[in-house]
Amino acid sequence: MKKGTGTEQHGTQLVMPENQLKDKLGRGGCASERVERAQMFIDYNDIDFVPLARKLLVLLENGVEGAKDPDLNWEDAVFLMLYPAMQLNAQGAMFQFPLISKICDVLVNFLEIMEVFNQDAIDIVMAHHDAVQHILDNNVRENGGELEKVMYDNLVAACNRYRKKYLH
Repeated sequence: MKKGTGTEQHGTQLVMPENQLKDKLGRGGCASERVERAQMFIDYNDIDFVPLARKLLVLLENGVEGAKDPDLNWEDAVFLMLYPAMQLNAQGAMFQFPLISKICDVLVNFLEIMEVFNQDAIDIVMAHHDAVQHILDNNVRENGGELEKVMYDNLVAACNRYRKKYLH
């Protein structure tokens, strides 16, 4: 289907987006060796993610402080927190910290829907920060134990309470 064209379905015009990744790779896909090599890197890399993750946590803290600035526009304020959260989400599992990715996925989703930046929102962002800090301090790999499950469930519940209270 050509870019910008659509098809009628139940009276609604559907627009097919460009497949930019496919355009960059070409029509033949990736060589299986490349895919295997990339997967081996993910599975067996020995890069120490902890120092980078700690720097991203500092950026998240700075983002919370920056977002308190009344002169900063809303999109910039959210981006200050969203960038480190997205990086932790994207990189956690790749460096054998899948629980960091799960927790930061919740945080990214929260930041994307957040409409009111108040003390409740700050508490939720910082609770995610503290959870990631706990994982790093205790070198929690995989999905952790019961404590980490409860921690994750509480973060999800806090985000849900915020949604119920502030989103209309």
